[in-house]
Amino acid sequence: MWTSLRPRPLSRLISVRRLSLTFAGLLFAAFVLYTRNASLAGHAENKQYELLSQVFENILTGGEAQGGKWYIPPSWTSNLTHLPKTINPNPTTILDAVRLASDLSTLNKNRQIPNTNIPLIVHQTYKTTNVQKWSNNVIECVSGWVAMAIDWHSRTHHRTGASAEAAYFMWNDKGMEEAVNYIWPDSYPLYQSLPVPVLKADTFRVFTVHSFGGIYADADTRPLRHPASWVGLSDLTPWMDEKTGKTFTPAREVGLIVGVECDTPEGGDQFWRMGYAHSVELTNWAFAGRKGHPALKDMLESVAGKGDAWDPLEVTGPYRLTDVIAEYVRKIDGDVRWAAFSGLHDGGRSKAVGDVLVLPITGFSPGRSSGYGNMGSKPTTHHDARLVHMASGSWKHFDLAVELRKLCRTVFAMCKADINVRE
Repeated sequence: MWTSLRPRPLSRLISVRRLSLTFAGLLFAAFVLYTRNASLAGHAENKQYELLSQVFENILTGGEAQGGKWYIPPSWTSNLTHLPKTINPNPTTILDAVRLASDLSTLNKNRQIPNTNIPLIVHQTYKTTNVQKWSNNVIECVSGWVAMAIDWHSRTHHRTGASAEAAYFMWNDKGMEEAVNYIWPDSYPLYQSLPVPVLKADTFRVFTVHSFGGIYADADTRPLRHPASWVGLSDLTPWMDEKTGKTFTPAREVGLIVGVECDTPEGGDQFWRMGYAHSVELTNWAFAGRKGHPALKDMLESVAGKGDAWDPLEVTGPYRLTDVIAEYVRKIDGDVRWAAFSGLHDGGRSKAVGDVLVLPITGFSPGRSSGYGNMGSKPTTHHDARLVHMASGSWKHFDLAVELRKLCRTVFAMCKADINVRE
């Protein structure tokens, strides 16, 4: 398909690349200088906003009409001789670009999270790539991810000895629609029929990681560690279910990373009083997986099978994701008890079954306030903390009736029927 494209002279390519890298380096130096603890007043005086706008304009490629903005590390594109003919080496849309990055990520293990086969490709979504229309919270969080992706001399790089480069994709609504229509045409009408934006966003995050591989993170999450350091050998040691005495030995390489959001005593009522459906429940504001992981396929099929029941938590959110992952690990080993993934009795540790790694609550939900609702969450400075969720919750709106039902559950331990409790 792309064989008619003539290669550009090598000397010109090197010259252009050197100029681009020089400009990117200078701009990035200024960007990082200001993104460290920048004040988030208004856009007019927000240096972080100004510099993120410049980075989006001058370092990232794409725009609204192209379905989003993207960045592919120059080292990834330095040799394109082994590309399949179906991959466009000069992408003009975010779909072309992510297909290119996904293919290039397989050519070098340094382009994958160590101890996994998950590519260092970060996916985020927002209705627009116009930074001017973003909240200060989103600007702060996205700045962290973009800085991480283009900072090839980060501390993580020196500490781990692994490449800290990562590809980065910010999808807008147009790009999401076009990707689903291209990759998942039979289910595109279902995707279009989803009645509220959060259902589409929840579905797309699973779709894009399944289709291309990588890390998904909500736009209101902030990275605390580069994903290149997310999985160490200590995360892949055998562990024992203290109740049954069964020991589980992880696979050699991780294919899916998920994190606990709710961790409460088995058989108690604390989880449903806080609005969760499981005593141990996963979050969907961040996860990572290899392309084509079966559990992600199961999740997509689960969404397609829900008919007209469009409760976000039940259909595409944490309730459903936990159901699907719990069922998947039971297929790997029928002796798995989902409650054994709790970290309440072992200090909170990573636990893997097969190629599925479940991070403790501190992994993706650190820094919770002490006391009720902490559930073992350690500070954001703890070495187990990979990212922090700033909880913008743009899909949530104040509803007095909903708040009263929360009060009914939390304070009076009533209204349990509001939650479709699994255990």
